[in-house]
Amino acid sequence: MRILMTGADGFVGQHLKLVLRDRGHHIIEWCGPAAANCPVNLLNPSEVAQALEPVIPEVIIHLAAQSSVKHSWTHPQSTFAVNVLGTLNLWEAIRGLPIQHFIYISSSEVYGSYGSQPLSEEMPMRPKNPYGISKAAVEQLLTQLQGASGQSPRLTIFRPFNHIGPGQSPAFAIPSFVHQIRNPATKIIRVGDLSVIRDFLDVRDVVSAYSWAIESPTISGVYNLCSGVGRSLQEILHDLVRLSNRRDLVVEQDVQRYRPQEVPVLIGDPRRFERISGWRPRIPWEKTLQDILTSVN
Repeated sequence: MRILMTGADGFVGQHLKLVLRDRGHHIIEWCGPAAANCPVNLLNPSEVAQALEPVIPEVIIHLAAQSSVKHSWTHPQSTFAVNVLGTLNLWEAIRGLPIQHFIYISSSEVYGSYGSQPLSEEMPMRPKNPYGISKAAVEQLLTQLQGASGQSPRLTIFRPFNHIGPGQSPAFAIPSFVHQIRNPATKIIRVGDLSVIRDFLDVRDVVSAYSWAIESPTISGVYNLCSGVGRSLQEILHDLVRLSNRRDLVVEQDVQRYRPQEVPVLIGDPRRFERISGWRPRIPWEKTLQDILTSVN
């Protein structure tokens, strides 16, 4: 199968490429917005159309995004440009092409705050930050554009909750903890709000779900991708320190690491995707943490 993957150079893309190639697929790689010397600029509509026409994939999985909530507060304009206009340019470029399936990777941040209840796909989107707003806007745009035009590609939207694993940028909380723990010169771990509760998956479980969806001849619609289990950052930091055998560390809260209007709890309901696919998370929690620790020198 010919698969166009945007964001192929990113955290998830690096893992997904390996899985898909092992399964015999041909991957057409477009990089994400942070990449230097990227051959295709998603913000240039004519460039996107010219790059797409010669390759004509069967499936597009659109991973490329500005994915940092913190960055979205200080750079809302570029967040919307990349996440909304970049996606719209790609969607418009496929008009009239024989592409079978378009998979859009949204985010759990579209939900906003609903307390501690598990979030299901039927709940209204009410995002609390510019990143979440940009993702919700794209979901609505794609759904309306497909419905109005009758375009042939099936549209599948995933709302992944937090995912972690080897190779993730230290700009995110868990790899930030790990990089500090693994530095023998570090005695003070600087953290943000540790009371935040999130639903975490191993990135390798995430890409197994995406690969199933890519190969499915029928899937469409909106799906959470999550474990259904909430863990606080405090709990995760405790687990990481325990697994590292560091006994000389002091935790210090840094107000610069706090995010505005932080959603205190995000836990997903995984049942819709589990029912259609049979997918379940396979990698034990402690193996995920141990693999991240091992991957950082």
